[in-house]
Amino acid sequence: MTPYPMFEGWDEAMPARIGRRSLELAVYVLPDKLAAMVFLGPMSLMVRTASDWPNCKHCPGSPIARGRVSSAA
Repeated sequence: MTPYPMFEGWDEAMPARIGRRSLELAVYVLPDKLAAMVFLGPMSLMVRTASDWPNCKHCPGSPIARGRVSSAA
């Protein structure tokens, strides 16, 4: 999961039970995507999700869109 738009302190914004932060990729690695969406849903106007790499590259805040990861991964 990636914050969009990116903001200062993003890496400390989520509780540890939701996921593990990866400073290298600027994302949260989620062990349970549904649990994260349930946690975030009430605080969000919209929750976007992508299930595979081709769809991830189209999400504006994704590491692929930001050039942090190869889309061939």
